[in-house]
Amino acid sequence: MFSDNELKRLAMPIILFAGEKDVMFHSRMTVERLRSILPHANISLLPGAGHVLINLTGKINEFLTH
Repeated sequence: MFSDNELKRLAMPIILFAGEKDVMFHSRMTVERLRSILPHANISLLPGAGHVLINLTGKINEFLTH
């Protein structure tokens, strides 16, 4: 886990995909925290998704190539 200060120092583009129904992490809290610390981050809370996220290759490739 990174501290808020460590996260604030990140200058590169950031993307987060979080499953709304993740049983291992409180996704909504994670999303809210990241939005408050890194307002430039690209964040997606995926409805109905759990901890294992699939079919994101296109979105990840688009993020990496732009």
